[in-house]
Amino acid sequence: MTELVLVKAADCRPLRAEVLHPGRDAAACVYDDDDDERTLHFAVKKGKRVLGVLTLRHDERDGLGSEVWRVWGVAVSGSARRQGLGRQLLLAAMAVAERRGGGVWCQAPDESSAFFEAHGFRALRPPETGDDGVPRVTLTWKPKKR
Repeated sequence: MTELVLVKAADCRPLRAEVLHPGRDAAACVYDDDDDERTLHFAVKKGKRVLGVLTLRHDERDGLGSEVWRVWGVAVSGSARRQGLGRQLLLAAMAVAERRGGGVWCQAPDESSAFFEAHGFRALRPPETGDDGVPRVTLTWKPKKR
């Protein structure tokens, strides 16, 4: 049985290193505003084992509402993929943004953009290649008006 919980940034870093930054310096796993009081770190755990993580950082971006959030560091352990954990993490982040009256944005590798689009995110422009040579897409999501 898995559970979705809020954790500290330090609890996310080992999985970030394994999935998102293999072979890189540990500093690559420390993100801007990781320790900001408004930043939320979600984890899906099975017992003490962290299977998936997502960081939701308060941010600014025009056109997304009064509260804007950025999704960062979405990572699911290789052995736990295709089980809906990424979806669970993303839906939790979207629920926070919706409750607080704002939207969400992220930059995702081009091959991951379909995951976000399947959850209502819209790509703003074609992929742009970053300094690391990885094409990334900027995507946004706004809650539907009630």
